[in-house]
Parts: sequence; structure tokens; C-alpha cells
Amino acid sequence: MLVSKTTKVLFLLLAGFLAVPTAWAQASYKYTEVKVPRSETTDVFGVNDSGVMSGNYTDSSGVSHCFMRVGSTVTTITDPNGIGTNCYGINSAGAIVGGYALQGGFGNGFIYQNGVFTDVIVPGATAGTTAYGINDDGIVVGSFADNVGQHGFIFDGSTYQTLDAPGAAVTLAVGINTSNLITLQSLNSSGFVSAWLLAGGNYTVLNVPNAVITEVHAINNRGEIAFGWVDTNNELHGAIFANGQYYVDDDPAGTNTSIDTINDHNEIVGHYLPTGASQAQGFKGLNTPSILSFNPPSGPVGTPVTIMGAGFTQTTSVAFGSKAAAFTVISDSELTATVPNKAKTGKIKVTTPAGSATSKTSFVVN
Repeated sequence: MLVSKTTKVLFLLLAGFLAVPTAWAQASYKYTEVKVPRSETTDVFGVNDSGVMSGNYTDSSGVSHCFMRVGSTVTTITDPNGIGTNCYGINSAGAIVGGYALQGGFGNGFIYQNGVFTDVIVPGATAGTTAYGINDDGIVVGSFADNVGQHGFIFDGSTYQTLDAPGAAVTLAVGINTSNLITLQSLNSSGFVSAWLLAGGNYTVLNVPNAVITEVHAINNRGEIAFGWVDTNNELHGAIFANGQYYVDDDPAGTNTSIDTINDHNEIVGHYLPTGASQAQGFKGLNTPSILSFNPPSGPVGTPVTIMGAGFTQTTSVAFGSKAAAFTVISDSELTATVPNKAKTGKIKVTTPAGSATSKTSFVVN
């Protein structure tokens, strides 16, 4: 069943690991389809805080390509060392990681930045390396295969470290933030799929409530994690873990949503199946604003007012009644505004690219 409004599911086991404080209210998103021109399918895997996206698309011949999107400009990225290129994570500096195929089936990982490709190849890898995530310090995570099995890895620019989830036959390290919290996917010898958070050397299982399969993706610098998860009807949904809670959200324009990344501005990207379509497409979602409270409840012109809520990061305007106010964004959940000249008693309105929110009660100008 589609969930067009975010449903909050309490789940507190990981609160101690996700120590970055957040203040999420129940979130909802304004979705926009992302489709590479003349493509058959599009999947957006990464988005940084500047809104630059990375991902993959297939052309009319069924060939997969990597892309970077800046605004409305799409650039196809092709590693000259391979015969096919796939892109995944992107960091704040615009560095993209992924993998390219070689003749014979296996391939290598790469970092792409400012037009330059740098190979990421784990020593001892006999059946390929793929890079899936990169943090703002340039530390890369991914997966490689050797004669023993398939493993995750972390690479700090000089040293590779192997990562194996408990009991796993296959491990993929898929996301990393600046606190070096790492998300991983694993498969055991019986074919059971598990999702993990690695923090300080400790592996903790991640399970979206009611999920048959939990697919973990990227983790942002606030410790918020993106997911896809499969229900008992074998339908894919999106989810976000933040502040010790799971939030489940689907693109209302279709089915089979997977949220692949959430950036530090609460912008999400991923893929879904549009209603009536046979091919998946990408999406981006902006967190719509909401106002929970403001303080003080009254005051004269010039009074600084603290407004609490969610979705404030990209605020474009704040108004007291009909009068625009000067404001400062403190965080996604907090901003301050100054009661403007000629303001009269009225409700406070916050506007962002995703929409507007109006306070339930009026600020009293006295």
C-alpha cells in the first residue's frame, strides 16, 4: 500500500549509536521525477548538500551509463579504463564513486572528481572492486571479492581495511559519514539478507519494522540513514532512520520506492515505478516545512522569535501576517526571525522550495 504521508514508527534500539542530535517532526516530502533525457530508466543514488546528483541510466539499447546532474544539466560520465561505468555516492566536494567493468566481467572501483578518474582497487581482489560511498573527508567504502568471498572495505586514501559483517558470506559497505559511521549490507550462507550499522568497531543490525527484507543505503553527517525495504507482498518501500525512529515514505506517483540517499538538508533521492509504467525512474524529494512552536508568543516590533519545526534548511522567506521578516536558519528544525515593522497580530508563515507552513496560533504584536 502506498504511504503518501510519512508514517512514524518508533524504534529506539540505535539511539546510542546515532549520537548526532536531530529534531525531526513527522516528515513529508514533495516529490519530483528525475529522468535523464532519452533514457529508458533512471536511478539516482547520490545527492550532496549542493543538490548535485549522481546515478545511472539505461539508454534505448539497454546499455547502462553513469551521470552527474547539476541543476538541469546532465553530464554522462564514462571511465576510459572500462567498457561500462556505474556511479553511486557523491560528497560535498562533488567527488563521485562507482565502478567500471572490464572485458571478462569483473571491474574496478573509482573516484571521479573535476574530470579526473582515480582507480580504487583493493590489494588481493581477484574478482573486482566497487566503491559505493564517500564521505566529505574523501574516505571511501565499498566491496571487493577475493578467493575467500566478498567483503566490504574502507579506504582512507592510503590504507585499505577489510570489513566483514557477523556471519556474512557477502558484505557490501555502502555508506559512510564524517563520523565514520558505516552502513553495510550482508548475505549469509543461507541466503539471509541483513543490514548493519558499524560504529566504533561494533556491528548493530538495522531492521525496518514489518520488513521482510531491509536494504540499507547511505548515511548522512547527522546520522540519518536511507533505506529500501520489502513488505510481505513483495513490494518495495522507502524509509529513513533518524533520531532513534524509522520514518516510512513512498513516492505517491507510483509504487516500489527506494530511498537511496538523504543529504544534510533532508533532501532525498532514489527510484520508484511510476503508475502505469514498466520502467523505474529516479526522484528527488524535498522535506516540506512544518511549524511546531514559537517563542515568545508575543512582543513588540523588533522582538527576536525562535521558531521550531522541520524542513527549515532551505527557507526562502518568513512572514508575520503579511509582513516579511528578517530570519536566520539555525538548523533544519530551528530558525529565528525578527518581528518586522508594521507587523500586526497574525500567524507566522515559513516558505521553502517544497512549500509553506503556517503556525496554528497567532503571534501577538503589542
